[in-house]
Amino acid sequence: MTSKGDTERQALLRDKAIKQSIRRKENPYTKAILSTLYPGMKLLDIGCGTGHILQDLASYCAGSLFFGLDISDAMIQIAKSNNLSSPNVLFIRGDGMALPFSGLSLNIVINRLAEYSPYEAYRVLQQGGYFFEYGLGPDADREIREFFGDRIEVESFCIPKVMGKWKEEVC
Repeated sequence: MTSKGDTERQALLRDKAIKQSIRRKENPYTKAILSTLYPGMKLLDIGCGTGHILQDLASYCAGSLFFGLDISDAMIQIAKSNNLSSPNVLFIRGDGMALPFSGLSLNIVINRLAEYSPYEAYRVLQQGGYFFEYGLGPDADREIREFFGDRIEVESFCIPKVMGKWKEEVC
């Protein structure tokens, strides 16, 4: 596997910014996942980054098993250190385009702004399982510009002046 993903510096900066966020546990994405999560379930976070989402989810549901997958060595190392007190959270360096899980093995698969294969996500998902994706929109564009500004063409992203009218501004 080639060395893709965030550098150590990018991972440290992202980790610091997330830790400073006061709205972390009020995230609608996390709340939606929690509404489907029960003890005994297995959840995969494709592109887990610094592991904060898994840390939050595991604190609410200790009886489940959580897997974090990221292509960046730096992100995996930070995610592991952020989850030292969560024995039910495991991290794997891997690619979202080829998941290292057998078919129909997971109850929930989540993805937040990471490259992945929809085929792979559904291949590993049990029948009746849940898939959550945090994709494009004004909040995502803001996060992308904040965390990955050195890797994008800033003029390609729209940060609305008025959040309630973002669709009109984009169109």
